[in-house]
Parts: sequence; structure tokens; C-alpha cells
Amino acid sequence: MLVAEVPVVRLWSFLEGLRNSGDNGQMIIPVQRPDDDVVKQLARKALGGKKGAGWGARLLEQCPPEDLPKSAVEFLLKVYAVFPLPAGEAPEAQADANAAAPVAQAPPKPSAPSPPKPTAQAPLQPAAPAPPTPAA
Repeated sequence: MLVAEVPVVRLWSFLEGLRNSGDNGQMIIPVQRPDDDVVKQLARKALGGKKGAGWGARLLEQCPPEDLPKSAVEFLLKVYAVFPLPAGEAPEAQADANAAAPVAQAPPKPSAPSPPKPTAQAPLQPAAPAPPTPAA
């Protein structure tokens, strides 16, 4: 889906980023941009081979809202319609059917945890001995 819906210019930028950072491993990414079909093949290979490495998210992070895959945006809009943000939390960006889905801001981290309040406790009492069991 990503390779089919993300513009080739973004796919190539993603591949260049992999090559320049050295994250491409054994995958050969040319210095000169090949034609669009080869860029798509390389991107498909990269994304398919590293599904758990977060490369799909890395590609999407490089896309401006107008370049995000339409199917992903539509899905996220449906999710936000069913699970709206809590009152008082604003998304980072407004979204409509042709733009990216809003991204919720992370809740603020609490400062230092409060120390426990002292409470009055009764002193510990030794347990009473168990009654003897009758002999059979």
C-alpha cells in the first residue's frame, strides 16, 4: 500500500535517507535516482524486508500531509470519529477528508511523584498461637 500510494519523490527521499545513514544494510541503493519503477521496487524491497524495524513509519514521517497514503488517512479519520480526543486536548493539525488525520499530543508528564503521606498505624501485634488440634 505504501509504495503504491506514496509519491515516488518521497520514496526516493526515504531510500536516500537509508543509504546516507547506513541503515540500508546489505541493500544496494544507487547514488543516482533510477527511474520510477526501480525506485518503487527498491522501496518495496526495503519496506518488505524490515517490517519490524519501523521503516514504514519512517517513510510516513517524511511525508507532508498531502503526500500521506489516502487509504491510511481515511482509516485514521474513521478511528478518530469513533474515538475522539478527550475534551480539552487539541490535535497538532486540523484534518479533513483530503488531509492527514490529527495527531494527539502526549499527555503532560507529571513532575516528581509526591512522597507518601504519613499515616498513623497501629503497632504490629504478634499473631496469636494456633489452637491445638485434637488427637484422633
